[in-house]
Amino acid sequence: MKGVINRGFQEFIEDRLELAVTGTNLGLWDEDIVTGKSSRNRQWFEMIGYSPEEIERKTDAWTILIHPDDVRMVMKRYTDHLAGKTSSYEAEFRMRTKTGEWRWIHSTGRVSKRDEAGKPLRILGIQQDITERKRGEDVLKQAKEEAFALSAKLQEAIKQANRMAIEAKRANRAKSEFLANMSHEIRTPMNGVIGMAELLLETELTTEQREFTGMISSSADTLLQIINDVLDFSKIEAGRLELEMIDFELRSVVEETVEMLAEIARRKGNELTCLIADDLPTVLRGDPGRLRQILINLINNAIKFTENGEIAIRVEAGGEETKNEGQRDKGRVGGPPPSTVNRQLSTLLFSVTDTGIGIPGDKLDMLFKSFSQVDASTTRKYGGTGLGLAIARQLSELMGGEIGVKSEEGKGSTFWFTAVFEERPERGEQPRRITVNLEGKRILVVDDNHTNRTIVKTYLTKRAARVSATGSGKEALRLLREANSAGDPFHLALLDMMMPEMDGETLGQAIKDDPILRETTILVMLSSDAWQSSGKRLKEIGFAAHLTKPIRPSRLFERLAVALGLTVNGVVTRKKIPSAAPGARMVKKSAGPTRILLVEDNPVNQMVATRILEKLGYHSDVVANGKEALQALELIPYELVLMDCQMPVMDGFEATRKIRESEDQEIRESGDQEIRESGDQALSRKPTVNR
Repeated sequence: MKGVINRGFQEFIEDRLELAVTGTNLGLWDEDIVTGKSSRNRQWFEMIGYSPEEIERKTDAWTILIHPDDVRMVMKRYTDHLAGKTSSYEAEFRMRTKTGEWRWIHSTGRVSKRDEAGKPLRILGIQQDITERKRGEDVLKQAKEEAFALSAKLQEAIKQANRMAIEAKRANRAKSEFLANMSHEIRTPMNGVIGMAELLLETELTTEQREFTGMISSSADTLLQIINDVLDFSKIEAGRLELEMIDFELRSVVEETVEMLAEIARRKGNELTCLIADDLPTVLRGDPGRLRQILINLINNAIKFTENGEIAIRVEAGGEETKNEGQRDKGRVGGPPPSTVNRQLSTLLFSVTDTGIGIPGDKLDMLFKSFSQVDASTTRKYGGTGLGLAIARQLSELMGGEIGVKSEEGKGSTFWFTAVFEERPERGEQPRRITVNLEGKRILVVDDNHTNRTIVKTYLTKRAARVSATGSGKEALRLLREANSAGDPFHLALLDMMMPEMDGETLGQAIKDDPILRETTILVMLSSDAWQSSGKRLKEIGFAAHLTKPIRPSRLFERLAVALGLTVNGVVTRKKIPSAAPGARMVKKSAGPTRILLVEDNPVNQMVATRILEKLGYHSDVVANGKEALQALELIPYELVLMDCQMPVMDGFEATRKIRESEDQEIRESGDQEIRESGDQALSRKPTVNR
């Protein structure tokens, strides 16, 4: 009777197991070792494309489908488990499907019954198709091998350059020209590594694969930064770097650069602030790209060496009397670009001040030298090539300025540079500066950061506002109540979100809970991040707007004007306030070109670019050189052409010239001299990434 119950229970368990795997992709197998009979579920047969009738129901019938290279390993693990040498059977191997395709299988099992002598009687197991996972591992392995190979090539190139540097001045210049000409050769494989890693991250990966791919992507980005530094430095040394001369809006370039780096600073607990003097020209002529490069370099350095501190960027009129004291680079000082002679010139002073680790006084003169850092431990802890400041020095000199630093160990540093630009008249298409009159409006600024309070107070005071400031929420409540009691209430309060003791949200709630203050004080929130939960919660409390640091004056004045019901540029505003967070724009699919021609000779780069375009919703046709591009354009009126520069048969420069000649259009200016001459309208440097 007991045996009957046990058999019934065993059948019940087996039925439950079969039911559990029915909705999955798991194949279930059961082998009776004594009788030699076996059974498998439907998923097992579907995995290899056979029907149950096509495979004999014998325990060893399935082994003929195993790849010859895998049979020995599989059978050894199987027999070892039957012999009791292992606690379970597990193997990964290839099986041939009915169509002849080899699929990767992961199989596990365990003896479920043995006789009194320990001899196995029955074994149960499951198996799963892991072909896609294996393919992902192969792609990952290939990407790692390419990255390692590229790193080895770069190391060899650097060694070669160092050997050449031992020679005299002529050999040193030859080295610089050699590296400057390597841009295309280095960036092409880098484009493949970075692009494929990014595409791979958008596929289904295991946690381990995603971690490894992320490491490849991060390492490739770091390697690219090193390559960019080396190539820029080499171009400058070889005298091949030319500054672009175009009109640009100073405030936009600086503020957009600061906004771009604000999130990186915030992750390290740093407050990033920016103050641009009001008396500076609006439109300048020069190279905004290289100006941005110097700023990014100095701000990134400040972020790297500062934690839970403050980084302040200032732009003001330059001149000997305004330059900070401290170490000045003693290299050559360039003059203004030739095209600006006898025109109205403006010298600007840019400074980046941090509260980081600082620099010993006896090490300051090393900072602007090539491949140099304060000491070896700095390189090990923080990384870097030691080229960044050397490049910043040379770029500032090319722009007619100089660079310097003031620092105190343990307290922080101020890096500054000057640059000369040509002043240009404002044009109609230039963005107008927001003008608003805050005369008579009483505003309270509440922020525990002294620099932020000073900056906001400066902006508001110059618009004739009556401004008070405090760093404490409790003090803010006291000031608000005293002002009300005196019959001179504050019209508006700007509250920082992150403050000790009482944060901005709590303070705002306290103000709106006060029956007197709630009717007289308009609230605007300031925060260091986009603060995902801000919208609904702030609205519930009663905030009129939310501004994200670093604060752009145009956004500040626009929001304040709307909140106070004032006029902006002479237009009456409505009292409806959106949040203003950098980067928090709604992304919409472009209604732009739908017919795109990609001209690229490298197969990997072709794949990267087409996949990125596909993910953006665009179809593209691909050709391998300029000649094929011209032939394609004769047949189809493409609305956008993505043209590689260096290709066989006909390169991108010649192809672009021929396209422009056929269209009889004016040649437009662009970044590089050769691209400018060819007529390209835009320049995108490799590597190509989905941004």
